[in-house]
Amino acid sequence: MLRVLILMSSTGDGHRASAEALQAGFQRWFPDQIHVDVIDIAEYLPWPFSSIPNSYAPMTNHAAYLYRWLWHATASRLLVETLAKPGAWAVRHALIRTFNAFAPDCVISVHPMLQHVTIDALAHMDRRIRFVTVVTDLVTAHPAWFHPAAALCFVASEETERRACKGGVPTERVRRHGLPIGLEYAEIPHCRADVRRALGLCPERPAVLITGGGEGFGRIDEMADRLAHDLAVAGQQGQLIVICGRNQGLAERLRTRHWPIPVTVCGYVQNMPLWMFASDCLVTKAGPGAIAEALACGLPMVLSGFIPGQEAGNIDYVVSNGAGVYEPDPERAASIVQRWLGDDCAERDRLSVNARRLAQPDATRRIVEAIAAHLGVATS
Repeated sequence: MLRVLILMSSTGDGHRASAEALQAGFQRWFPDQIHVDVIDIAEYLPWPFSSIPNSYAPMTNHAAYLYRWLWHATASRLLVETLAKPGAWAVRHALIRTFNAFAPDCVISVHPMLQHVTIDALAHMDRRIRFVTVVTDLVTAHPAWFHPAAALCFVASEETERRACKGGVPTERVRRHGLPIGLEYAEIPHCRADVRRALGLCPERPAVLITGGGEGFGRIDEMADRLAHDLAVAGQQGQLIVICGRNQGLAERLRTRHWPIPVTVCGYVQNMPLWMFASDCLVTKAGPGAIAEALACGLPMVLSGFIPGQEAGNIDYVVSNGAGVYEPDPERAASIVQRWLGDDCAERDRLSVNARRLAQPDATRRIVEAIAAHLGVATS
């Protein structure tokens, strides 16, 4: 049996979700031919590299200006290659020990900071291990994602494909298959009311899903407050689903609040596909995973914010393709959603059709099958 090792890091939930989707794909379609391990590579690195992921959430949530500067200041191929050399030297032996322990035939990276250091370590090993990149940014991928030595590089959009080629990846190794998402998103239930009922929601009321990713980023409480107020004042039938992720303080505050309409507040959830299936539209920051999942469900989106640099292009991707709007102001965002649930349901339906047209729900299967073929494993 061949062994595949997927490398991710806990800088946001998107990398982990993509890694787990790929693992599930290999388990479904190649259960007897390919064994997959997923690891958070930071747990195998020496300090200070092991602590770097801890700075991601505080920086992107509370010092976005600094993150924006760092992202743009390092966004050149030459600078990435220059900075990667001392880092690769510092973590080389730790990576080699890790790869020897797992003995993979193929290493897959779903994180932008792991291409150069991993390829350096693999070059110093006695046996050949193939390296594959699965880019988990949707549009504006940082140059660190790309390395000419990658055997395959999977991207989700035309713009990312262009960036991969500019980053030195040979054209024939770049595959545009979409963003890997959970296998459940290719199996949407027929009856939304049944899904709502199973989740303890009001089955006949249209539902708005509000989320800020795994860390609960953004002005979620303001969005929920304003939308609940507007729907109640207008006398519209509606309900809110608020997913707070790991932001426990936010979840506790919202659960103790008196709401004028039905509101379901959740912390971190493992069954996000069901909450997506239960909803009529989505209010979220412009994370690539949330966008790809919403597209698969045909959910019109109000994008309420974005992480500078890596998520900036996602706004135009959604808006220019007619799958949603960008509105960071809670009052105006609430007005848009209220309109979608009321007199302007035709606009909501049009956005939903466009979302499904843009969706790539079979991306995980296509990526897994392409990697398996590269490893010499035929699709059954």
